[in-house]
Order: sequence, then C-alpha cells, then structure tokens
Amino acid sequence: MQDSPALLESRTFHIRSVALLRPIGWLVAGWRDFQRCPLPGLLHGVLVAVFGASLCWWIPDRFWLLGGAFTGFLLVAPVIATGLYAISRALERGESADLATALTVWKPRDGRMVTFGVLLALAGTGWVLTSAALIWSFAAAPVVTPEDFLRVVVLAEQGWLFEGWLLLGGLL
Repeated sequence: MQDSPALLESRTFHIRSVALLRPIGWLVAGWRDFQRCPLPGLLHGVLVAVFGASLCWWIPDRFWLLGGAFTGFLLVAPVIATGLYAISRALERGESADLATALTVWKPRDGRMVTFGVLLALAGTGWVLTSAALIWSFAAAPVVTPEDFLRVVVLAEQGWLFEGWLLLGGLL
C-alpha cells in the first residue's frame, strides 16, 4: 500500500531544540517591531484591554463565567494576533508595514482565517459554557469572586472539582 502524500510530508519534519533564553530574543525582536510600527500593536492592546474590561464589567458577580471566558480567550488569542505576525514578517523582509498590513491578513480571500477564527471562538464559547456549568453544578457554595473560586474550587477539601475542571479543559 502506498503512503499518502500527507504522511510522506510529515516524515520530513523534525523537532528542533530551542535554547532556554531564545524566547528573550523573540521578545526583543517583537519590541523592535513595535517601535518601528507602533499603531497596530497599540490598537491591538487597547482592543484586548477593552474586551477584558468589558468582561469584568459585564459579569462581575459571575466569576465562574469570567474564569471560563478568560481561559477560552487563550484559544482565540493566537488567531487575533495574526495581524501582528504579518507586520513582523513584512519588517523582517525590509518592507514597510502599517495598520493595513495587519488588516490584510483578515481580508477574506478564501475565508480560511475568518473560518478558523469563528471555529476557535465557538470552541472558546463552548469551553466558557462547559466550565461555567461544571462549576455552577458541582461547587459546594456560590462562586462569585476570585476568592470564592480559590476557596470553593481550588482549595476544596475533596479537591475533585478543580481537577475535573482542569481535565475537562484539557480534553476540550
């Protein structure tokens, strides 16, 4: 039986080791890119901060929902940052970069980025709802503040709710 093209291609990949301090170099390069083209990074930061603040304002008394929302955001965040990646690529090639460079990534040429973003947003929403349902259903007391989450979920005597929450998050 002949191997599939995908299997043949996967055999050409290898795992590269990364030096312990190499991520510091990536941060320095990112800072240089930000200094050369600050507007998209600032706009990105403001939008993410406004999103986070609106979550805190909208659901301050439902921490069980807020925890799921923030962890679900981790699924979507890499896709949201693709515009910043495009700016870094352009600057590395010696091209000029601006806000249009970042927005071009999201232009629906064939819809892949938008579709992927929507799928990740749906996965994040699914996690938020599942996380909230788990905590709401099985917590021994109401969880409305971060302190409640630590006391009732993380530091609970039985301890299975926090482990279950982590396991469920890992499975999803």
